[in-house]
This record gives sequence, C-alpha cells and structure tokens, in this order.
Amino acid sequence: MVVNAVYFALLLGNLLLIAAALVVGPRLLRVCRVAVLVDAVALMVMVVPLLNLLLASQPPPEYRAAAKILLTYTAPILVEFLALLAILRWRMRLC
Repeated sequence: MVVNAVYFALLLGNLLLIAAALVVGPRLLRVCRVAVLVDAVALMVMVVPLLNLLLASQPPPEYRAAAKILLTYTAPILVEFLALLAILRWRMRLC
C-alpha cells in the first residue's frame, strides 16, 4: 500500500517537474538534478529484483508474471528519467 503511494507520488511529481521545467526554465536545474538522483535510485531498486528474477538458475514458476509486473512498473520511471536527463542537458546548454 505504501509502496504504491510512493510510486504514484514519484510518477506525478516527475510529470509536474517536467512540465514546470519546460515552462520555467533554468531556475529548476537543481530540482531536476535531485529528481534525476531519486529516479536513478528508484530504477536501481526496481531493476535489481528484475535481474535477479531473470538470471536465476531455477526461477520460480510464476516468474513470467512477476517479470511483466516489474517491467510495466519500471518503464514509466525510465521514460521520466530519460526526459529529465534531456531537459537537464537542454537547459544546461542554454545557460
């Protein structure tokens, strides 16, 4: 329950930050850097179990369902992470 709340707060916060960074401009560079760091940690937390699941010598019988769930929850964070990195690169070039 708490994990879902944190996950959706991260998604919503990233979306708002992406929109604000595109509108406001370079004043949000520090906040974008912090968001990139938080997204990187979240991706590491999500990718490690996925890799453990996929690289296990004897995976559990329900590993395919678990892998699908992990991939569907990891993909939006990865997209937002890449969008924030693109915004940082674009805004840093303008400064």
